[in-house]
Amino acid sequence: MINNIFSGVNTLRLVAIFSFLALQSCVSQLKYNRLSIEISSLRNERDEALKKAESAKIDVIRLDKENKTLIDETNKLKLDSAQSGAMYRKNKQLLNDVFDKYDRLDKSYNSLLANSSNERGFTEKEIQRKEADILKKEKELSEMKAQITAAQAELDKKKEETTRLNQDVGAKDNRIKEMESQLAARDKAMMEFKSKMTAALLTLNNSNLQVSQKDGKVYVVLPNATLFNTGSYSLQPAGADAVLKVAQVLIQNPELQVSVEGHTDISPFKPATSAPVKKSKASAKKQPTKSASTVKDNWDLSSLRAATVARALYMRGVSGSRISATGKGEFYPLDISMSEEAKMRNRRIEIVISPNLSKLHEILDK
Repeated sequence: MINNIFSGVNTLRLVAIFSFLALQSCVSQLKYNRLSIEISSLRNERDEALKKAESAKIDVIRLDKENKTLIDETNKLKLDSAQSGAMYRKNKQLLNDVFDKYDRLDKSYNSLLANSSNERGFTEKEIQRKEADILKKEKELSEMKAQITAAQAELDKKKEETTRLNQDVGAKDNRIKEMESQLAARDKAMMEFKSKMTAALLTLNNSNLQVSQKDGKVYVVLPNATLFNTGSYSLQPAGADAVLKVAQVLIQNPELQVSVEGHTDISPFKPATSAPVKKSKASAKKQPTKSASTVKDNWDLSSLRAATVARALYMRGVSGSRISATGKGEFYPLDISMSEEAKMRNRRIEIVISPNLSKLHEILDK
């Protein structure tokens, strides 16, 4: 019977040693925590980069969705890290409980061993009770070991998920940097294009022609007084010269897209009553007859004027696949006041030049 007791004690010591080794495996949690801090630091740098890129993402709606997805995944990573820390603390407490129970069991065993020579008078029933108690303690230690093993496996799984998420974050950061590079190159190219367009239109000595840059696009504003007579959509010679200058710059930049927008003031449409202006051969080339009777309202007039300018650009060498024409009517005024100066500003043709975003779309589709 004493030999059985010794055998049980040796088993307990082996279990305690194994539990101690299991505790050592949790030490790697410290490395994991340091890694989480580094990840958090990298995430902060990434968030700063996202803020800088925000102004460049107005034209790229899908990029905004990608950024929101990235933020959601980063928040999930934070939550997973917090859960892993809680699991580690729970396992550590379980291990401490195991050692406490082992110490109490060891003291009980030593006491039993010291008094074994004096307790030979114990009945067989009492010895069986002691053996049952030892078996119970062994079972508890085994259960504790199983819990620690399961907790360590869960920690390893979280670590793998963290690594995968970090790789995803890194890949998305690289995509963001690539997009920022493309946007910077696009903005630089549009700035150079604006300078070329401004220089070309300055040769006309017309202070009413305006060139501006906004949201990565270049806007060329041509007042109707330069382009058309009142109520007409036939291009005047001065307007034809302005369109020619615009076309010459566009031909030099074939990668840019062109949208021609026609705008009127709020005054109701009235057909032209004055005699038509004699056109030069260049402006009259392949121009259809433009009857005011076909115009119903300002919307019609703005559409026909936009189509006239678009057609003039095409006739002067700009590819038709790059051009679109839209009539805006009186619904997009530059000045909402009712003065004659405001109405004059609102009567205009806007040529909106924008870059080809195919490269950005290719990055988004990766």
